[in-house]
Amino acid sequence: MSEYNFNTIERSALMVFICMTGEQWAYIMHLTMEHIGYHTCVYFILVVAIGKFIILNIFLAIILEFSEGLHTVDQLILRRETRETARTMGLDL
Repeated sequence: MSEYNFNTIERSALMVFICMTGEQWAYIMHLTMEHIGYHTCVYFILVVAIGKFIILNIFLAIILEFSEGLHTVDQLILRRETRETARTMGLDL
C-alpha cells in the first residue's frame, strides 16, 4: 500500500497540502489515476491551480502588510525629525 492515499481525513488533508505546495503532485495524481480512473486528473489540476492561487494571495498579502508597516514607520520618523527641526528653529508645532 502506498504512503500516498486518501483513506482517512488526516491523510486526505496531508495529500491536498502536498499537492497544493507542488511537492510530488504529479506522482500522487498518477497513483490515484491508476486506482480510481483518469477523471481524477481534473481534481488534481484544480487542487494545484486553486492552491497555488491561494498561496500566492497569502504571500502577496504578507508582503503588502509588511510594506504598509514600513511606510507607517517612515512617516513616524519623518514627523519626529520635523518636530525636532522645528524646535531647534524655535517654531512651535
